[in-house]
Amino acid sequence: MRTRLKLIYDASRLFLLFTLLTTVFYFGMSWIDRYQNHLHRYDEPGSGAVDVAAGRAGESVAYLPTFHADDPINRILYFLREGE
Repeated sequence: MRTRLKLIYDASRLFLLFTLLTTVFYFGMSWIDRYQNHLHRYDEPGSGAVDVAAGRAGESVAYLPTFHADDPINRILYFLREGE
């Protein structure tokens, strides 16, 4: 009987520790998210922005990937070809 109570006591301590650490982790991640939302890492380009996807003088760009997201063979081949 005494070992059973000790087991329940140890399990409840472990559960309490897990809950406490999970709560601290959650609030820490929330604090980091709120902090990073105020940083402006990407500024809007000014009027001198260049459109890089159009090619030269309206020329079509043939090197852009043209695979379908639902076709796994093309995705694997693109992954192997581009190395990313």
